[in-house]
Amino acid sequence: MKKKIILFIVVIVALVLLVPIPFKLRDGGTIEFRALLYTVTKYHKLDMESEIGFQDGLGIKILGIEVYNNLNEAEARNKKNKIPDAVMVDGRIYYSTGEKSTITGRCGNMDGYISSSVESGSLPTKDDESNFGTDFGYQRIKADEIEVFMNGDFIVFKAEEKDSLN
Repeated sequence: MKKKIILFIVVIVALVLLVPIPFKLRDGGTIEFRALLYTVTKYHKLDMESEIGFQDGLGIKILGIEVYNNLNEAEARNKKNKIPDAVMVDGRIYYSTGEKSTITGRCGNMDGYISSSVESGSLPTKDDESNFGTDFGYQRIKADEIEVFMNGDFIVFKAEEKDSLN
């Protein structure tokens, strides 16, 4: 009788420690399977910067320590290989700094307009071409800086010495 009680307690403890409970996260479809000893996460999260609109991956934690996560590796690869918004003007490529212009009292005339576009993630190959769309006006500010009028603001773009990301 004593052995049966001990076996029953061991089975109950094992169930509590090892049987996971699924939790759905509100990020596009990620599901976490949580047990007291481990967590397995099946990622399916929305990512508007991704070509397909979402990211898939798998993460495993044992006793709260992450032992595997291929989603983080994919995000790091994407960030490393991501080409920022760029435009070619007068044979030079200018990259977005993401900063809004601080210049006030500028003239209302644009120095040029972006008239063609390449695929996002590619570099422009001809003048007045961008990798973020068309019909944006720009003004030359300095020899290595232009500002592009986008969504009601002028955004600063700077040329790099080598006109490349490497």
